Amino acid sequence: MERVIELIRVSTEQQADDDRGGIPAQRAANLRTAELYGLEIIRTVELIDVSGAAVLAEPAMLQLLQDIRRDDVHGVVTREFSRLMRPENYADFAILQSFKETNTLLYLPEGPLDFSSRTGRLMGTIRAAIAAEERETIRERMMGGKEALRRMGRWAAGNHQLPFAVDYDRNTYKFSYKPEAQKVHEVFRRFLAGDQNYDALSDYLGLTRGTAKNILQNPIYTGWLVFSERRDLSSKGQRVGPAGHPLRDRRKIDRPEEETYRNKVIDPGLISDEDFARVQEMVAKKQELAVRQRTKVGRFTYNGFLWCAQCGARIHTLENQFDRYYYICSNKKRKDFAGACLCPYTSYMNRDKLEPLLDDLISRKLTDPKVLQDIYDQQRRQLESKSPTQDRELIEEQYKACYAKRDRVIDMAADGIISKAACSEKLKVIDEEIRALSAKLTEANPVPAWSPAQVGEMFAPLVGWPSLDRAARRRLLNGLAPKFEIANYEIHGLYLGLSGCTEPITVDINTQSDYPRAAASLPARCEETRAARRGTARHCARERPHRGAAPCLHRSARRR
Repeated sequence: MERVIELIRVSTEQQADDDRGGIPAQRAANLRTAELYGLEIIRTVELIDVSGAAVLAEPAMLQLLQDIRRDDVHGVVTREFSRLMRPENYADFAILQSFKETNTLLYLPEGPLDFSSRTGRLMGTIRAAIAAEERETIRERMMGGKEALRRMGRWAAGNHQLPFAVDYDRNTYKFSYKPEAQKVHEVFRRFLAGDQNYDALSDYLGLTRGTAKNILQNPIYTGWLVFSERRDLSSKGQRVGPAGHPLRDRRKIDRPEEETYRNKVIDPGLISDEDFARVQEMVAKKQELAVRQRTKVGRFTYNGFLWCAQCGARIHTLENQFDRYYYICSNKKRKDFAGACLCPYTSYMNRDKLEPLLDDLISRKLTDPKVLQDIYDQQRRQLESKSPTQDRELIEEQYKACYAKRDRVIDMAADGIISKAACSEKLKVIDEEIRALSAKLTEANPVPAWSPAQVGEMFAPLVGWPSLDRAARRRLLNGLAPKFEIANYEIHGLYLGLSGCTEPITVDINTQSDYPRAAASLPARCEETRAARRGTARHCARERPHRGAAPCLHRSARRR
């Protein structure tokens, strides 16, 4: 009996237990082939979750190509040619070349293939081309079917890929929230309240690190199912696993506007549209400023919100070996090509001297009615300077997109893709969107996002700033997103990145206030203390003539 190697391959783990093409069905077909041609199976190679276009990157397949070079191996038995390969490019034909060089036969249920003969090479090439074409046809049909489901507002992937706390019924095509959705509501509330540490929020949800950011950016929690991304099918979108073989999970890219689908699938949503829009602004501002909030509050209050007024670099924090804390310009630690410091202006600033200045500025300026009125006026000017024609053009584009979506629904109903009942439901939702957009087109200038009362309510917690602990201050700072420009204990500017504003709000720190500025003389007193210490050191050096002399009079007098 000829000794052969059995090859079994399934493209996904779900296909392994399939009755038609799974592992048991392939093993039974290979046993029948071996009995028919009098073969002895000496080893079985199982490739699970391996695509036919990626078999050459699998170590088990490379080992099989090495084993067929042995003298005691006569051939390979498999259920069908596509189990051996579904070539995607000419490099995959190296498998056929290995069979030709070793005179190895490929045993199939319909008969053996000898690639060392002219007929065998011709048939092998034709069968490989057919297998590759089958793969492309299957993928196109699968992608087309999934795209049709997405267009109708249905879930095309498996339930294991649903967003957290979201359920989907494949019989009624309805989405719903699970009981753990209350945790998602709490995460949104905490983020709006200033708790913006993604890892801590992920721990609260019981998910992996950083997952809370994806949840905060998913509009499904407002009731809208949005497909704004798709898989990149180009060569740049291919990801490679640790073993070097390509992964099926390709990177995602943005969809064109005409291929972006938005469907209202849950009404009412878990989060209001206003809160969701505010969260998106806060996420974008947090990413822009690169502000990190650690799980455990550190020794500093203003780290992440300070910039050097001289060079414009971010100010970092430092703890020395004597457990003293400082703010330092990041360019102070960097050198240019000549070895000079990039920021020779701003020196080390002691935390205990700088933070009282910032606390005094916040408690005085951001609670002053004059400053709050100026903040409100700046926000109003930003809205007035915004061209209403831009908003009108955007609404008109959405208006046209809704009519295009309406036409697509009618075409799908005419082609029999969806039923008349489903078509009526879709048209009802689309007509509501069209009526809402029509109402927006008839509106005049946009209404200001804030009122004077809302501005006062926003800054009211700052009245008790001196009595707050560091964690509470950090939460308030995350909501205000301030930017302090500082150099050598002098505050040169303060800007607020408030939600709803397209540009930072400038706070006039030179405005006269009725509150006393007690901490303003702190840097001067610090300079006087340093000068006195330098003078004392020079005096001690004059009083000590040589190394072995007695202690100086100044120190003796101080001890007495």
